[in-house]
Amino acid sequence: MKRTFIIGIILISIIACKKSENNEDNTSTNTREYPSLPVYNQPANNASFPYQQFGTLVIFKWNSCTDPQDDPVVYDLSVNGSNQYYVQSLNTTEDSLNISYGHYTWYVTARDNHGNFTQGPTWTFSLQ
Repeated sequence: MKRTFIIGIILISIIACKKSENNEDNTSTNTREYPSLPVYNQPANNASFPYQQFGTLVIFKWNSCTDPQDDPVVYDLSVNGSNQYYVQSLNTTEDSLNISYGHYTWYVTARDNHGNFTQGPTWTFSLQ
């Protein structure tokens, strides 16, 4: 009787471990991955542009990002500086802004439709 009880406990432990391993395998297939890192084309980091009297049109460009699950990717362009802050969600890899005199930072965040995102590096430019 004692031997049967011990064997029963061992079998229950083995079955419980197998179920735990199976659950871990199932959750790993549901893991979401992040879009690739945005790679910038312009404006160049630390670029300096001549300021025009009524503002300067600055063009922002970056490469398309990929998503490991082929989810659609959208981009948030963030520009900050000289009492201006701009954030725009885009389906494209280019945008332009009419910007006034000063020093600015900018970055792009790539987002998929599951809330996963990858923020690119922060670059700077100035209008003088």
